[in-house]
Amino acid sequence: MLGMDLPVGGHEEPEAEGHEGEAPMRGKRSGKHTAKAPTVTAEQLAARDTKVDEALKALQAEAASLKKLGFDTAQMDGKFAELTKRRAAANKNKDDDKKYEALGAVEKEATEAVEHSQSLSKATKEIMGKATGNPNDTQKSAIYKKALEELYQLKIKIPPGMTTAHLDKVFDMFGEVPKEHVAQDKLKKLTYKRDPKYGGAYGDAEIVMGDFGKAKGEEDYEIDGEVIPANSFNVTTLHEIGHSIDDKKNIMKTNMGKAGCGGWVSETEATVADIYVPELRKAAGIADTITDEQLQGFVMNALNGTVKKPKSLAKADWDKIEPWLNDNCLTIRSDASPWDNAPVIVAGRVYQEAYSGEWWSYDPAARGTTKVNDYQWRSPWEWFAEVYAISWLAKKKPPSGVDASVAEYMWKGK
Repeated sequence: MLGMDLPVGGHEEPEAEGHEGEAPMRGKRSGKHTAKAPTVTAEQLAARDTKVDEALKALQAEAASLKKLGFDTAQMDGKFAELTKRRAAANKNKDDDKKYEALGAVEKEATEAVEHSQSLSKATKEIMGKATGNPNDTQKSAIYKKALEELYQLKIKIPPGMTTAHLDKVFDMFGEVPKEHVAQDKLKKLTYKRDPKYGGAYGDAEIVMGDFGKAKGEEDYEIDGEVIPANSFNVTTLHEIGHSIDDKKNIMKTNMGKAGCGGWVSETEATVADIYVPELRKAAGIADTITDEQLQGFVMNALNGTVKKPKSLAKADWDKIEPWLNDNCLTIRSDASPWDNAPVIVAGRVYQEAYSGEWWSYDPAARGTTKVNDYQWRSPWEWFAEVYAISWLAKKKPPSGVDASVAEYMWKGK
């Protein structure tokens, strides 16, 4: 999920304070700063750069070999180009220690990219055996399945006759994120459903994907206002991977309340009603003859989907109450998909039911600094998964307002 780097530069150091009962220590300063000697040697730098070079050449060679066999190597080629650019940028750094660290990050990613591509080459040899010529589509699907299962210890289940699993795309998306995000105990199964209306889901270390047909659909995301088109199958795959690493690391469970994480708070119908009752009374101009207990009942019923005038209540009073309940209670139920509509803000927060019986509230101000799309605002779990997905797919840092504790799991997070 990247931290914010403090600016590097000279500054006047504050005078040191003494312990309680002691005078502050004071001393004469020359005003000159001695440059910190690097802890890494020229030999170490050269050795690391050599390893990066070797890994990049190996990645390029693997991609070229696979391309000759008819595989789409766009993801590998893109990874090679990205890492080559980052290597060049690292080598321009005048701070040897930072250069060494940056090259180390490139080396790690390049090594994983080589391992990723080699798994496909290995699976090709195992599936094709002594057969000559390039693999056909059926063989390619078997090759991708074998590579995913062997490298990432993933158990894949596809309904008989389903030919739209797009395991090539899954393989590419697994190669886009750090290996530790996908080779872990909270991601052990990939299961498909022959349902074109089913998108994706995650639970119990299992990703479930629906039938995306030709997987040509696109949807728009944004990062700091920049609109980013995303292939629906790819972004859904990354979204579900995001759920798994969130599950593994308890990322949102620990950080959801932070302003840079949406400012989420777990709610219940009762806690929502406690906030809503005084707002209803004030907004609708409710007479004092109607008790808070009565209003609490009206709100609770509405949050459960029922807005009905009690026989004992005067029509004039109900005519004030009913519109407010319709606008602020029925619209925030999960069956109304409130995340797809303009947020309903009551008492400075957005309250809504994410799934049946699961209620949340969030800080609407966070939408301005951390938004990537509307679905992100369904729950804290969806908030993280959507930011994660588009950051890795677009190879862009997350929105500027995203907290460092979350941003470190995104693209260029470390």
